[in-house]
Amino acid sequence: ITIEDGYNFVPLGTESNPFTGSFDGNGYTISNLNIDSLFENAGLFGAVDSATIKNLNITNASINTVSDKAGVLAGSVIGNANINSINISGKVNSTANYTGGLIGNVSSGSLNTINITDINVELEELNANNYTAGVIGSLTNTLDGTVKLNNVKSNSNITGKDYTAGLIGYVDNVSVGKIEITNSYSYGNVEGVNYVGGLIGHVKGNLAGLIDISKTYVNAKVLGSKYSGGLIGLANYINLSNSASIGNIGGTDYTGGLIGQVTDSYIDATY
Repeated sequence: ITIEDGYNFVPLGTESNPFTGSFDGNGYTISNLNIDSLFENAGLFGAVDSATIKNLNITNASINTVSDKAGVLAGSVIGNANINSINISGKVNSTANYTGGLIGNVSSGSLNTINITDINVELEELNANNYTAGVIGSLTNTLDGTVKLNNVKSNSNITGKDYTAGLIGYVDNVSVGKIEITNSYSYGNVEGVNYVGGLIGHVKGNLAGLIDISKTYVNAKVLGSKYSGGLIGLANYINLSNSASIGNIGGTDYTGGLIGQVTDSYIDATY
């Protein structure tokens, strides 16, 4: 499907009336998706809940917005979701917060399950404010929800401010829920201010809900000010294993080849 040049697409679903059900792209491609929006939740889907979206390619997308929560696939995921086998290319520009190449903001609540697998994002440019990343701007898991990312890749040029990263800008496991990130990769350039990482800007678990990160790899140039790291800018309560980062890292305070600063965490076989 090739969208006519200049056509301003209206996102499917809002937070008050989200897209639900199943969308199977059957491997087809949507080309020239163009969204110029003044409103929150800019993307092919505005907001998604209790939905499956799979087997879809979106090429030469152009997202331009002045409001929070923007991503090529979806502005927000606000509940249960299965998202798999998605390929994305294009440009995203926002003057606001919560901006991702795939999804702007992911929020999982009580008993929610969110699975995001087999994702590839290649953005020529991604420019936004706070909570900016190649795949997901911000991910929050409250209560006893479960969020799993597997085989997720970003190869993008990313510029943001605080909480800027190659994969996810900000990850927060608020309670006893579970977050797992495995077999995921980030390439390209990442530039921000504070909490800047090749993989994640700031990841925050807790004593009852550690965050598991394994088999991740970053080959990116990372530049920030305070809390900048090849993998993670600032990490609290995580299990990190079998991961690696190569590339140039620049920062002013709390800068590391792997992590800018880490507390209360377990790290193994990571270099």
